[in-house]
Amino acid sequence: NWRPRNVKDIILEIKTLKEKYPEMEGIFFDEEMHNIRKNFNIELARAIRKTGLHNLKYEAMCEYVSLDEEALVEMKSSGYYKIRFGIETGSNHVAKQMTLGRKHNLKKLRSILKFGKSIDMRFYGTISVGGLGSSPEEDQKTVDLVYDLASQGLMHEIQVSINTPQPGTDFYNSCIEKGLLKTQTNNEGFDGNGHVVVEYPNYIEKQIQKKQHEVLAAFDHGKAKADASF
Repeated sequence: NWRPRNVKDIILEIKTLKEKYPEMEGIFFDEEMHNIRKNFNIELARAIRKTGLHNLKYEAMCEYVSLDEEALVEMKSSGYYKIRFGIETGSNHVAKQMTLGRKHNLKKLRSILKFGKSIDMRFYGTISVGGLGSSPEEDQKTVDLVYDLASQGLMHEIQVSINTPQPGTDFYNSCIEKGLLKTQTNNEGFDGNGHVVVEYPNYIEKQIQKKQHEVLAAFDHGKAKADASF
């Protein structure tokens, strides 16, 4: 379920903030799926232009599967310059195990990134390694995907985390049932930032940490290749 705010209220809030903080350069819409309804994005983008607020820079959290080309064009012309979304994995097997469902569609990912590049939209992707179903071979698909996207100039920034179950979630309970949780003491290391709390028989802590570094390196190498081509 998703309940959008009234567009007029959003515009009023942006205007109020800009008046109160004249040095403000832009707005970050920090919600999980800013683009879940195409008509909302178009209405908001047009209202931003109509009220002269398109000189600000706008960044938003979105879901790439729901990104729409028409809405992106409207957003770009209204000052949106960067979209953030979760890619998570380059492995169809891991995506299925992690029950990503329709949120995982690599064909749509490539398509929307290529369109975004054509209108000079920037993209920030979040990636994870070590999720349910992971192995060195499956997470290598994520390494390869990140390099491919970066080398084509389709991805401009990334965040790479180690997939970490938070207590109370289905992922956490599943790890408990399968005996995969490495530690349960005071939730230590449950930050996804280099700490491994879930290990698999064929994929242990050092291997997962290594794969996280490989994804980051793949992005750097791919971006260097893309930059060299200009």
